[in-house]
Amino acid sequence: MPNQSIRKRDVARSAARIFALASSMVLCAQCFLLPGQNEEDNNDMLLLAALAINPNAGTYYAGWEYDGSGRRAIYFKDGIKTSLPDLNSNGESEATSILVTSSDIILTGYSSDASGYQVPGYWRNGTWTSLSRLDNSQDGIATDAIFVGADLYIVGYSADGSGNSVPGYWKNNQWNALSVPDAGRSSQAASIAVDGGNIYIGGSCGDGSLVLPCIWTNGTRSTLSRIDNSKNGFVADLEVENGVVYAVGNSYNSSSIPVPVFWRDGVRTSMSVIDVNRSAQANAIEIVGTTLYISGFSQTSAGIDQAAYWVDGNRVDLSPVDTGEHAKSFDIALSGTSVLVGGYSDNSGGSSDPTVWENNSGTALIENSTGDGHIRDIDVVN
Repeated sequence: MPNQSIRKRDVARSAARIFALASSMVLCAQCFLLPGQNEEDNNDMLLLAALAINPNAGTYYAGWEYDGSGRRAIYFKDGIKTSLPDLNSNGESEATSILVTSSDIILTGYSSDASGYQVPGYWRNGTWTSLSRLDNSQDGIATDAIFVGADLYIVGYSADGSGNSVPGYWKNNQWNALSVPDAGRSSQAASIAVDGGNIYIGGSCGDGSLVLPCIWTNGTRSTLSRIDNSKNGFVADLEVENGVVYAVGNSYNSSSIPVPVFWRDGVRTSMSVIDVNRSAQANAIEIVGTTLYISGFSQTSAGIDQAAYWVDGNRVDLSPVDTGEHAKSFDIALSGTSVLVGGYSDNSGGSSDPTVWENNSGTALIENSTGDGHIRDIDVVN
């Protein structure tokens, strides 16, 4: 049966085909002008009609900002900010991912309740929906979303009565827990992908004193290899192409230094860093054709976090908006030939600005903010 999942890059590819169709319509229309119309008017009308097939076309960045009283979930469409409503007017919220279709703008995250606990949920076209928790006196968070046909899958985690995070997913708002190696330790689900009718979820599994990089395939858990089996690791993101599973995250070496890695069908590859004695991390992956784009950060020898991305393993270091300040990237996407990287860059005033790098040039979407802000996810709909 054909794969019915809707992923970000699928939306972009469909939009590109629509644009190509619109262009063909314009060329044909040049031979058939209506009375009283010139060629430019007719072309404009046809382009508007074709583009109306996807009214949500644009470039989206999702995350949060500090507004003076707390964190607020936000997203940008083509540079214009939208603040999302909170569950509780005195609470806080963050957006962790964004999924855009022709009819929906869906952001996952959390919004805190009147008691201050984080409630997992999502915003659909600006309206908040709370998702169930294992214990309403504990936190939960929704981290990623995908459509499979008409079914909406949202992954994340919810803490149990002991405060341990339990990984799982909500299918059409109904909770399904994922298996863990040690119920007495916290585990998390971070990312979801669908390919060939199979559902893949990536995250981390607590096991005794360790944290393990895990993937669940149709609910069956597997543990990925680590650089040192006595150290931690985790999966931050995953994508699946033609049955091949790509995951990115971290694996700690024997010196307990986190190393950015990716796994291809379980085979681990470490990526280059600025200083092997400093921390680095891989946070997101985007696959275009056969090229792997991975975003993250790598610390300098002075201990400064530097946003970075890797193209087929080749590292590109990104400059902070303010020289010498910390910066990290959390997601990466392609828009035509442009590479878009989202994250944050500290400003000289000591706060972090939500930042986007386009072709290696950084721009703070909220410049010189007095409170912190991050971009956590990108979606491009052409």
